[in-house]
Amino acid sequence: MSTGIVENYAVVDVETANSTKGSICEIGLTIVEAGAITTVRSWRCRPPVQTGGFHWYNTKVHGLTDADVAESPDAGECLREMFALIGDLPVYAHNANFDFGHVYAASIIAGIDIPNLTTGCTLTLSRRLLDLVSYRLPFLAAHFGFDASGHHAAGADSVMAAQLVLALSAVSGAVDMAGLCDLAHTRPGRLGPDGLNGMVIRRQGTSTRFNIPDTNIAADPNHPLYGEWVSFTGALTAFTREPVCTLLASLGANPQPKGVNKKTTMLVIGDGFTGNSLTDFTTKKALRALELRNKGQNIEVFCEDDFLRLLDIDPAAP
Repeated sequence: MSTGIVENYAVVDVETANSTKGSICEIGLTIVEAGAITTVRSWRCRPPVQTGGFHWYNTKVHGLTDADVAESPDAGECLREMFALIGDLPVYAHNANFDFGHVYAASIIAGIDIPNLTTGCTLTLSRRLLDLVSYRLPFLAAHFGFDASGHHAAGADSVMAAQLVLALSAVSGAVDMAGLCDLAHTRPGRLGPDGLNGMVIRRQGTSTRFNIPDTNIAADPNHPLYGEWVSFTGALTAFTREPVCTLLASLGANPQPKGVNKKTTMLVIGDGFTGNSLTDFTTKKALRALELRNKGQNIEVFCEDDFLRLLDIDPAAP
């Protein structure tokens, strides 16, 4: 794949034992130099004891259990090694608030020094530079033609996200993170000893579609769900609809628990939907979403686990 990017960069992915911040059980790191992947590392690690044990839902997603990491180094030791390899490179992650939020929390718990790093989110960049039915890594891999095997293994996901940066650079002509962000009308984020600041989304004007009852229009406009119209279909195993709809409204989103219509911008599909292929679209709402997309409506599709990561909530919450 030809690429216009000339900036060296790193990509991080983490898997977690549960929803507690810092509960990292696996880390993936990929480094790209001169437009080519030069380093791929992964570490299984013991989450900080303060963050609790493995939750069944997280194990369902990545397959790891307490026994799998019992003989592994602790998360702090792995993060020290990861930061040493990154140096001062700009760092991407797919859904960066999730990954870097856990990295920051685990680093604070372990008492390790956090370098000042510039961060970028390949999920945000993809959503703003492309027009796809879903921006999950398997869909993006299929779109650009790179390998999507091993999804939810931290090392494999960091490689996919690294390839995604190259692909976004190739289609946009950007040569670095600043260029990608400029084209996507965003600004890079920051990770450092003082905390985490996500990518800032530059919006033009204010849409009246947000000004509806029960939706918090004063919420953070940089949250990835702000202003979105979110519908659901299929049985969801990890949560019930009512508390999630309440949370969506508090974040400035517009929950649509009853149907897909011409306002819908996001559809969450349950019933074990993997999000890896259009053949998984079997419910009436899912087919309706495809129909509306074919007519020009921009609807993004999520499977349950990626939607939970976007929300960053406990899947066991009542």
